[in-house]
Amino acid sequence: WGWTEAILSRTYSATAETVRAAGSQQQIAIGKRLAAVFGCPDCHGSGLQGDIFVDMPYVARVHAPNLTLVAQQLSDAQLAQSIRQGVRPDGRALFAMPSEMYVHLRDDELAAVLGYLRSLPAGGAAMPAIEWRVVGRIALLAGEFEPTPVLVAKARTKQPPDAGEHARG
Repeated sequence: WGWTEAILSRTYSATAETVRAAGSQQQIAIGKRLAAVFGCPDCHGSGLQGDIFVDMPYVARVHAPNLTLVAQQLSDAQLAQSIRQGVRPDGRALFAMPSEMYVHLRDDELAAVLGYLRSLPAGGAAMPAIEWRVVGRIALLAGEFEPTPVLVAKARTKQPPDAGEHARG
């Protein structure tokens, strides 16, 4: 149990984020579209007020955080760090956050998403932390569940394909 607690409490260094939330209605609309494309509602619920998305007996129970509350509590830099790097403000790793998919987001895209999150009215309840169960803790020890910053580091070594003249879609 103690070894898994060491894994869960390990801290990671993060690159300082300088992205600021976009403020125009057009940028916020782009952020809403990007959040849908990125699948944010799939884990965080349709209103991004948090949801349970994994409940595996003996493994783990995972609630996605209520982003309407998180956006009120964290700075733009802290939100950007959580999204793009998978690192909490206290330096601990996020688990189950697919930051490795967002590591190559451009600053304007991330700013639009932050603007959208900031535009949402706070509502709902805070979600509980991940409940790691016995088999989940054994899997942590075996390296089957990697902390998100580890996945981000691997993703950084891979460059997205060059889209050439089609880079903007």
